Amino acid sequence: MTSPFKRLWYPAALVDEDLPDGRESPEAWLTFLQATDDQDEDESQDERALARLYAPGDEIPFHWMERRGLVTLRIHASGTLHTPTRCADTPDMFEPERPAAVNKLDTEVNSFWHYDSEIYAETAEEFAEYWTQGGGANWDEDGFDEVEVDTAVWSPEIRFRLSADGKTLMPVESMPNPAITEAEA
Repeated sequence: MTSPFKRLWYPAALVDEDLPDGRESPEAWLTFLQATDDQDEDESQDERALARLYAPGDEIPFHWMERRGLVTLRIHASGTLHTPTRCADTPDMFEPERPAAVNKLDTEVNSFWHYDSEIYAETAEEFAEYWTQGGGANWDEDGFDEVEVDTAVWSPEIRFRLSADGKTLMPVESMPNPAITEAEA
C-alpha cells in the first residue's frame, strides 16, 4: 500500500535539527554525494565535507520522512497529555458534527517537533513531558497549555550501496542471521 503523503529522502548523516530540503528519492542525492568543494557554493561546509566521505562501493544509510502536519497538543503542567474523557464518536447536540478523525493522533507518527523551542520527541506523551521541563509553556489558570507541534513519520535506516561508476544507488539486502542459518543446517 502506498502512502498518500509526500515521501522525502535524506542521507542519515544529514538528519538533525537543521534539515536540508528533502529529495524525492535517494538517487536524487547522487550529485550532492559525488560533489567536490567547488561544485556547489550554496552547500554548507559540513555538507561539502560529507560529500567527500562517499566513494563508489560505499554503503550510504538513508531515511525517508513523510510530514503529517501540525497537531495541537493540550498539555497539563504535570507533563501529561490532556485527553477528553468523552468518546469521540458520541454525537454532540451543541457543537457541529465533526469527522471522527478530527483531534485524533495518527498512530504511525514517530516525530513530534516544536520549531521555536527545538523540542523533539518520538511520542506525544514524551513531548508533553519535555514541554513541561523546557520552560516555554504558557500555563492557563487550570494548569494547561496548548502547543502546535509539527508531526512526521520517519523510516528506520535504509542502506544503499553506491555503484562502481557512482551513478546509481543499489539497495543493500540484509545479511542472513548466522544463528538461524546454523540452526537450519
